[in-house]
Amino acid sequence: LHCCFNGCPDFYRCGTEKAEEKLRESEVYNRSIIEAIPDIIVLTNSEGEYLDIHTSSAEHLAINKEKLLGKKITDIFPEKTAASVLDGIHKSLNTGALQLVEYELTVPAGECFYEARIVPRGGDKALAIIRDITARKEAEDEIKKQLSEKEILLKEIHHRVKNNIANIEGLLILQLEESPDPEVKSALQDALSRVQSIRILYDKLL
Repeated sequence: LHCCFNGCPDFYRCGTEKAEEKLRESEVYNRSIIEAIPDIIVLTNSEGEYLDIHTSSAEHLAINKEKLLGKKITDIFPEKTAASVLDGIHKSLNTGALQLVEYELTVPAGECFYEARIVPRGGDKALAIIRDITARKEAEDEIKKQLSEKEILLKEIHHRVKNNIANIEGLLILQLEESPDPEVKSALQDALSRVQSIRILYDKLL
């Protein structure tokens, strides 16, 4: 517009150059964002063919990036895992909605767990942002393990408490049957009633 107001004969050329400059700036900006993302970004088609890949850590790729391009998910993943990921791609393309798929895969980094967020990219293409969730899975497994251990411990405690109550109840009954003293019998009967009340209450609490 400045050129136009000053009678510039190359107004259209100037406008084109500015548009191209803005496009280059936008591409650099977008590329810098992508480079800063720690997740794996994968572009595939409906058949699960790798069209483009970005990752800041090659050790989370099953094979070299260049070798992955052009291959299909079914060439890389175990059959069951590949079927799960392909199902997520197809659902995303068919519904237009975000799909979450978790899977396990052996990579140079080791046995890792991943979460893929799959969205349609246009046409038959799907974009997947894949995050390593191994640490989260390990933490969840550790919590489950601890909960399981606590449940086992609680069951053992409950079992011992019930056994102790039963033993006390049995001893009181035995003493009650063998004691000739009415006062002792009365005291034992009172104690027995209290123990039986505790047993009934404990059973209800369980």
